[in-house]
Amino acid sequence: MKDAVKPDISVTQEGAFMTLSIDPEFRDLLPPLLKEQRDLLEEDITAHGCLTPIAVWNGSIDGHHRYEICQRLGIPFNTLEMAFGSQLEAKQWALNTQKARRYLSAWEIGQMTV
Repeated sequence: MKDAVKPDISVTQEGAFMTLSIDPEFRDLLPPLLKEQRDLLEEDITAHGCLTPIAVWNGSIDGHHRYEICQRLGIPFNTLEMAFGSQLEAKQWALNTQKARRYLSAWEIGQMTV
């Protein structure tokens, strides 16, 4: 089993309204949310705000669904600056983080590559 990637983390920007660049390579690491999942996420963010910071690294983000919803609805969000040694490390971290958040089948997990 591989060791978990542990990034250095720096300052969170409170209540940020900023423009982030979504790297398609990071966006496409996982299958897109189903409409029902996206609707539930939007309902939660609308009701409670964006509680999970959007991870930012080298112009790429983890949290593009949250980011899009917040931008469209004018909801403030926090960012968390991540530091990785390479794009591969960043992708591995994003995959591991998302696997823990989503209900994915073994086949879907097997299809994920960095």
